[in-house]
Amino acid sequence: MVSQTDIDTLAGEMSNLRSQIATLAETLGETAAHARRDAASMGRRAWSAVQDETDPYIRQIEDHPLTSAAILFGAAGLFLGLFFARRL
Repeated sequence: MVSQTDIDTLAGEMSNLRSQIATLAETLGETAAHARRDAASMGRRAWSAVQDETDPYIRQIEDHPLTSAAILFGAAGLFLGLFFARRL
């Protein structure tokens, strides 16, 4: 038979467990928020690095659009020529 003391002890332990679960949920939420902020910061830094690396090429294309187009079409033609020559 279950005594009142056992029920009171169980109720206290359940209350303790609820409190620990609430604390754990709060900690997980904070950890997720920190991870989200860190990921966003890393993404911004990576995007900035990509922009820094591609800016000279973009400026070159903007300054010389016809030359850039000719190089592009020449490279595409070379690639297609090699591709189709291997299939024959």
